[in-house]
Amino acid sequence: MINVICGSCGTSLNIDSQLIGNAVRCPSCSGTIHLMKRTPKPTIIARFLTWPVICLAIPTILLGLPVFLGGIVAVGLFLFAAWAITNIGGAIWCKLDGTSHYLKMWKAGGGDPFFDTLDSPLNNDPPSVRFQELYRAKQRQETVAVNQQFGLPDDFMTGKSAPSSVSEVPGINDPNII
Repeated sequence: MINVICGSCGTSLNIDSQLIGNAVRCPSCSGTIHLMKRTPKPTIIARFLTWPVICLAIPTILLGLPVFLGGIVAVGLFLFAAWAITNIGGAIWCKLDGTSHYLKMWKAGGGDPFFDTLDSPLNNDPPSVRFQELYRAKQRQETVAVNQQFGLPDDFMTGKSAPSSVSEVPGINDPNII
């Protein structure tokens, strides 16, 4: 499930992740919401390599093929070094910080610390697509925190153990709760 906000009415919707790439209708306002797919990594690499090709076109005409090939190799090495720093360095940092489960979850969902942090024009995905696994984890943490605050089980919001009436919710009559 992914959380999407309707652009017309602002309603927050939980939509099945299998519908990514399709258009769905908002039940509140009947507006159309287009669920974007993640931009493929080869497309981002092609966009990344296009800029030096454009920038090196004039010197290539003037100086020849060695400058062009040297520029492509330099950009490729820079791309590899940046990818290695973000992936390997990020893994080490997350291991030391104790948040490596977020990195694993991000990668399991198809994310990549390097490609997902590139901005337009290289990666035109909105943050909700790039970081959807992290948003879901944060949403789950917030749900668990609220449930713990009110003395509810962790799975209360899933409906598995929902009380039959509001008066059965633990702590609902507590005067300290605003």
